[in-house]
Amino acid sequence: MTYEPTNAELYYVIQRLCSKIENLEKKVDKLNQNRETNIDKIRLSRGLETPDVYSIWLSLMTVENKHYDALFTQQGCIITTFKDIVLQHMNLSDNLPLYKYKKAIYVYQTIGDETDWCLFDNDNLIQMVRQVWQKLIAIQLGVIHDDTADDDIKDQKRRVVLQMRQNLCDKKCNRDSILKWIKEVL
Repeated sequence: MTYEPTNAELYYVIQRLCSKIENLEKKVDKLNQNRETNIDKIRLSRGLETPDVYSIWLSLMTVENKHYDALFTQQGCIITTFKDIVLQHMNLSDNLPLYKYKKAIYVYQTIGDETDWCLFDNDNLIQMVRQVWQKLIAIQLGVIHDDTADDDIKDQKRRVVLQMRQNLCDKKCNRDSILKWIKEVL
């Protein structure tokens, strides 16, 4: 003989489970609110204003002939040149759209129609690399005709610049190196 609960007993059990679920949901919401970081409030408390949006800040980045020339020296390499360009731009900007809080980097960017602070991710890094890369290509197109080097060296220079984006974005060790460097600089 098995015991079959009545409808009232089942209803009571369901009500208890529903109330437990509601309590758990309230606790999870409270934990999420406490854990959520409001970068605007933190920056405001430190006297920092709202910066330009990341994409606008990147578009204002300048790449000079000296950066292009540095790619082909013994001290220069793709990563070093990239870091020099970004560091120069960071030093010129008073209010960066990048912010380091604890061990994370946040970026001020447009999401849909609104701007907000989000975690800096690979897409943001790729956007930065692409901006530098395009400006280096523009410099190369302007100076390649005046280059007195032979055609083989010109071809090697073209290859170095053209493969820069791929070397910085597609190789995990290079991406990790750049992200670590950005954390140190901020």
